[in-house]
Amino acid sequence: MSLVSIEDDESIFSFIYRLYLLNGVKKFDHLVNLKGFFIFPARVEFGTEYLFKKVNESQILQALEDSNRIINQGFDVNTFNHPFGLIEELKDFYHLSEKQDIVFGRLVSRERYSVVIKVCLDCIADSLKTNGFGYHKLEWLFEKKCHKHKKPLIIINEGTRMRTVKQLKLALAGKYGSDEDSNGQKIDHLFYTRNLASKKKAAELS
Repeated sequence: MSLVSIEDDESIFSFIYRLYLLNGVKKFDHLVNLKGFFIFPARVEFGTEYLFKKVNESQILQALEDSNRIINQGFDVNTFNHPFGLIEELKDFYHLSEKQDIVFGRLVSRERYSVVIKVCLDCIADSLKTNGFGYHKLEWLFEKKCHKHKKPLIIINEGTRMRTVKQLKLALAGKYGSDEDSNGQKIDHLFYTRNLASKKKAAELS
């Protein structure tokens, strides 16, 4: 079993994804939905709980807390002022929770939400040089632009779960761009995601 440590500014989705890739897990039903978005709140896949046993539990709690706070922007919580909420969130992470309405000390629906997958290719390139691997950053869950490189984030969405998972893998390996579809036709994914972002912006303005 290959171990993965959680980077300080890494999203919980990224940590789960990297751990799965290193251990040959090919199922992402609880990480990415059928339309190619992260599923929030994050949960592990059934049968993969053992992969997390050697990960410091406090690190997992911190990653869950950070990702939740970034997505909900402005809701501050820590293990000391909302311990029961954090315990419930950890149970939910492992599919153990019987309660469906408590997250980090407040009442909410346990409905799952879609989170757009966005990346900064320059940040990933920097991480590949420094760490030998790329990862998805916490701030990308909410921001539209990279603070470090002052560039718009690239949206990774191929319309389906497996195609999006494939492109996320390429992105984190520093290989995101163009490849061929099943008919041998070139696919420009950078154009596709820019076009998707333009359509989304146009819809918001209409």
